[in-house]
Amino acid sequence: MDRLFEQNTNNEDSVLDQIQMVYGRVFRSFMAQRALASVIFSEELFRHDPRLSERVARIMNTMEERILTLLRSKKGRVECRRDVPAKDLTRVIMGAFRFLVTRWRLSGYTFDLEKEGAALWQSLRLMIAAPTARNTYRERRTS
Repeated sequence: MDRLFEQNTNNEDSVLDQIQMVYGRVFRSFMAQRALASVIFSEELFRHDPRLSERVARIMNTMEERILTLLRSKKGRVECRRDVPAKDLTRVIMGAFRFLVTRWRLSGYTFDLEKEGAALWQSLRLMIAAPTARNTYRERRTS
């Protein structure tokens, strides 16, 4: 997860663009190695193995901490809603993507996870962005 966050992440990019890039890389990784998604999102299978449970928890904690750090950064406080706690925005982002990956796995990998993830992100972005950032984003998309 650390590598996925650091790979091609540019501090000049908006916080929302950085999160989008990371999730794009996560989805590409899952599509290339389907077993990876099964392992990371099957923590129920590991509940009796403390060592494996701890490793999966670390992965999830890393992702949560990285997103939370971005949202709480100076740039994140400008770009994202301030009327919703950053911790809750992080949970919304992670929960939505977790749900999508679970649906993809349960469907037998029948849809393009990267494409569906990009569409989901566009909706999440509109919900998470500060009102002025949403307007700017819409203007860029329609130009």
